[in-house]
Amino acid sequence: MDAAQVCLIDGGSSASGGDVRAEVDAHAHSAHLLLMASKSVMDLLPRYQRVRLELESFLSGLDIGAKIPTEQEIIKQFKISRVTARKALQLLRSDGTLESFPGRGTFLAKLPTRASTLPPSRLIGLLVPNASAPMVGGIVWGVEAEAQTS
Repeated sequence: MDAAQVCLIDGGSSASGGDVRAEVDAHAHSAHLLLMASKSVMDLLPRYQRVRLELESFLSGLDIGAKIPTEQEIIKQFKISRVTARKALQLLRSDGTLESFPGRGTFLAKLPTRASTLPPSRLIGLLVPNASAPMVGGIVWGVEAEAQTS
């Protein structure tokens, strides 16, 4: 799944009275450079996705059929909540990497198919006439939801 970031720029008015589109382009470029300088793609991913990537890296060094650490051990190792651990483990179960047996534990069913590299990222820019308009939130939500599915 690709990580997507939505950049919302209010293009309603120009502070200098100049060309709004030129100012938006300059702001978008500056914001993008600042974002890239201050955050990596990994920082933009939800915590459970970051844990999943780290678990995939760990699992790639194990033999098929090896028992993996318990949910509680993963929670302590990554300093995460139970919900976050469960989401990360569920993603690995759903793609067939892990298989769980009640009372026995969770085992490596196959090596992770995904390379342990970061997924590609996308920056989506939205130019809106007025960022405080009530419908803008719904538009941003829809774009983010669509970006997560594609």
